[in-house]
Amino acid sequence: MFALVLSGISCSGLLGEDEYFYPFQSDKDGKWGLISDKGNVLADGEFQNVPTNVMNGRFFVENVDGLWEIYKANENLETVGEEYKDIIEFIGNVTPAVKKGEHITLIDRDGNVKATLDKAEGKNIIRCRRFESGYAIITTEDGLSGAINMNGEVVISPKFAVLIPVAKGKFLAIKEKDIDVEKNEFVISFVDTKGKNVSDLKIGTGQKYVNLNPEASDFEHSRLAVSTKIDDQEHWGYVSFDKEVLLKPSSKIKYLGQIKGDDFIFSDGNNYGVRNIKGDVILRPKYDNLDWVTDELLVCSKSDGEYDLINLKGEVLTQESYQRILPIQFGGNLPAQISDNSWTFISHKGQEVSSKDMPDIFNLWLNRKLSDIESDFVDYDGILNKLKIEKESLSGFKISATPLQIVQAYNTLYRSIPTERVEDGHLMGTTPEDNRGCDRLELTWNTPGGIYYRTKVYYNGYLTQSNYYDYDVAWSNDKPTYVQSEIKFSDGGEKVGQLFKKIVAKVKAFGSVYKQNSGAVMVKVSDNLGYVVGRKTRRVMVTLINDSNYFRQYDISEFASENEQTESFEVAEEEATDYLEADSAIAEVPTEL
Repeated sequence: MFALVLSGISCSGLLGEDEYFYPFQSDKDGKWGLISDKGNVLADGEFQNVPTNVMNGRFFVENVDGLWEIYKANENLETVGEEYKDIIEFIGNVTPAVKKGEHITLIDRDGNVKATLDKAEGKNIIRCRRFESGYAIITTEDGLSGAINMNGEVVISPKFAVLIPVAKGKFLAIKEKDIDVEKNEFVISFVDTKGKNVSDLKIGTGQKYVNLNPEASDFEHSRLAVSTKIDDQEHWGYVSFDKEVLLKPSSKIKYLGQIKGDDFIFSDGNNYGVRNIKGDVILRPKYDNLDWVTDELLVCSKSDGEYDLINLKGEVLTQESYQRILPIQFGGNLPAQISDNSWTFISHKGQEVSSKDMPDIFNLWLNRKLSDIESDFVDYDGILNKLKIEKESLSGFKISATPLQIVQAYNTLYRSIPTERVEDGHLMGTTPEDNRGCDRLELTWNTPGGIYYRTKVYYNGYLTQSNYYDYDVAWSNDKPTYVQSEIKFSDGGEKVGQLFKKIVAKVKAFGSVYKQNSGAVMVKVSDNLGYVVGRKTRRVMVTLINDSNYFRQYDISEFASENEQTESFEVAEEEATDYLEADSAIAEVPTEL
């Protein structure tokens, strides 16, 4: 939507120990264990699935049911807490976690719930990021973000389109109103925990600065990595919160990497080197890639694909080159890959770790759970409210409405959805000419919680009619043949069943059950109206039908279990005669989202 680089802000938490454990395999087909950067084994071949790195004395392993369990990093490998659908590693003493079907909670290292993240200002909390500098970003059901402290208290109201903790209670923030998608421009604000602006910076195509890179910025010391564009080339430099130029954007700096102290990684467009904030070259750009280890050490990759550990003088500290070196910033020894099936650890002086008890390391991973997690709680009543299921209308579309009223209802629904959430659909014109030849209206959108909606209004004829001779177009007198809404869950399972039951209970109040099986229910509302509710693995479909022949012939066997017979509760008098064939154009209602 806009050019700001939002990913890549790194945060390496403290282990609270003097050893740093990594998941490893001692042989190709072996199970997984944990080994420290000093070569000491915590577990060898204990786990079928890859455990995470140890952080603050805890690590996680996914069990056979696909749920995460918490282990203490001790000799007994004790489990604590419960089973979680998702969890973030312990950067502090609490972390966000979520159990199946529940809200996100904050738990301590023993699995005790310290806070439940259910609502913020009356809105459902649907996402939470990891803690950084004592704060975590939450997102509510409307897609807006706020911040909580480690007690789970909301310290910044969820009102920002973008919110990122940067340093000492300061946040990078962008409000929806400050985003101009057409011009590709936006205003970045820096706010404190009271939401008070510290400073603003306008970024975008028509501005002095066209981009900002949070990863390359040093927010604690008011150094913002920004770029200008000259002859279609980005030139990077640094400005302060007050827009004072600290390092003028230069054609010699085509990319900025992470900054450490006064020094930062940069690219001249071909290779990587290091400069300082004054612009002095510390390491000439001659490396394929560079990553910081400490303020004085870097991992470099060379043109031959091998890796070395170097200092800021460019001196190679490793005695031999490696296939890979993980530039871990924990402070311990670095994992280094010797060959395709052999790993070791190297010190900050470039020496390999030697331990008589150190096993062979066939495979070693960096497996950290740092991504944000989503609530697994489903607000079924909220979904029902969105569907607006009534006796003669669905999703705001009345079955008796004129074509113009249907178009107006569609536009009302469209305007209620954030533009970036719409996957298929557009604002419709409200004249007959705008809708010439139109026989249906469809809108598909998603929500931040991983729920997808589709609403469709279908006509057996058209919304408009034309004069044969002069092609004048006018609204037709046709009514919708059916209105259909689908709800699709990204994971499905129990959620589908729960929503199905609630929708069925709702529509049963409008009439009598006509047919049903384990996956679908047909409810006859009147001689000409009927509801069909069906479910599949990840979705629920509800259809309001305005055609008696079409309703009677609707086949719900596709929703039945294998070898299940659909149960019929009514044999209408007209069913004893031959049916009129339903129009071929509507012989089958589409059932895939």
